Amino acid sequence: MLYENRTFADETVYLSGNVFRNCHFVRCELVFDGEACELPGSTFEDYKVTLTGKATQTIWFLWFLYNSGAEETVEKFFEIIKQSPDKPKAPDWPEFIRG
Repeated sequence: MLYENRTFADETVYLSGNVFRNCHFVRCELVFDGEACELPGSTFEDYKVTLTGKATQTIWFLWFLYNSGAEETVEKFFEIIKQSPDKPKAPDWPEFIRG
């Protein structure tokens, strides 16, 4: 579903499968299960993120890599996140994740 120019306040918002374009989230719980969502131009104020499903598994995988000697690979993930205001294109990821 597409949400545009909307303010969400004091509610639980399920992100997956939705597009939130230029939305504002105030005191919300943002629930992400690992399925696609988009938040272009959105802003956040006093919010909480809850990960479920595949998103939780991804965090555990990164934790495992980091704590198993692959710190550099995990750090590369965070570097690309910090440097790129746009979503990386799919072909960039295989090159990026090589240890």
